[in-house]
Amino acid sequence: MIMGYVRKKEKEVNDNPEEEMKMTDHLIKMALGEEALEYINSQNMTMAAISDIVQVIIAAISDTDVEFDQEEESPKK
Repeated sequence: MIMGYVRKKEKEVNDNPEEEMKMTDHLIKMALGEEALEYINSQNMTMAAISDIVQVIIAAISDTDVEFDQEEESPKK
């Protein structure tokens, strides 16, 4: 159900930040519940952090691994 919703909405939110936020909120609410959505929204997280949360939710639902972009560490002298 959730993955079907994501696939359908991905086509609709193309380059529309407002629709993307609605989809993100709805996905979090469906997967984790209203209380979790309210908590996440109350934390004033960046869009990148919320995107990471969504990636983890989708990975958990589809039983896949998540690879996050890691900042490269500069060599220590």
